[in-house]
Amino acid sequence: MSRATPRKAVLLALEADVTLNALASGGAWYGPADDGTAFPIVSVAQRGSPRRDYTQGADGYDVYTYIVKAITSRDADGAEAIAARIHTLLHRQPLTVTGRTHMATLYQTNVSYPETIDGVTYWHEGGVYDVWVS
Repeated sequence: MSRATPRKAVLLALEADVTLNALASGGAWYGPADDGTAFPIVSVAQRGSPRRDYTQGADGYDVYTYIVKAITSRDADGAEAIAARIHTLLHRQPLTVTGRTHMATLYQTNVSYPETIDGVTYWHEGGVYDVWVS
């Protein structure tokens, strides 16, 4: 079984959406954005190692967990609008995962918190998503 991860498929789904691009003009990033990137952005990070499940003694499928969130320095409302669009693009939507068969992408729980750095408050809003591939 191929071990390609669905990371690129998640990013492609986000980057290809015109509405999300208008809301998060700084783009979608896996990990930290480049220095100097303007906010708001979408941040994607893998949480832990993938979980492997077996069926009848053989490899069945892998579940990758991603934290996908908006980060904005404007206000919580803007971050919430971006998070809502992320949810529309990912939850129960098909992804094209090169070398794998996409089974499902499911929302698990929310991510929501403010963070203040050098007097600027950044709003983090989004969710935790499981991506199932075989």
